[in-house]
Amino acid sequence: MNTTLEAAISRIAALPDDEQERFANWLVAELDDENRWQSRFSDTVPIIQQMADDALAEDERGETEPMFETDS
Repeated sequence: MNTTLEAAISRIAALPDDEQERFANWLVAELDDENRWQSRFSDTVPIIQQMADDALAEDERGETEPMFETDS
C-alpha cells in the first residue's frame, strides 16, 4: 500500500462508524462500477483502434476534408 492510500485510510478510520460505513459503501460501489465499465468496453478497444488507423490512412491518402474552416 502506498503512503497516500495509507494516509487516506488513516483519515477515514478517524471518522465516526456511520461515516466510515457510508464511505466504504461509496468506495465499493465506485470500484464495482469501474469494473463494469472495463468489462463492458474492453472488447471494443481493437475495433476503435482499427477505426482510428483507417481514418489516419484515409487522411494520409488525401481522402478527407476539414470539418471546420480555418482563418489562415
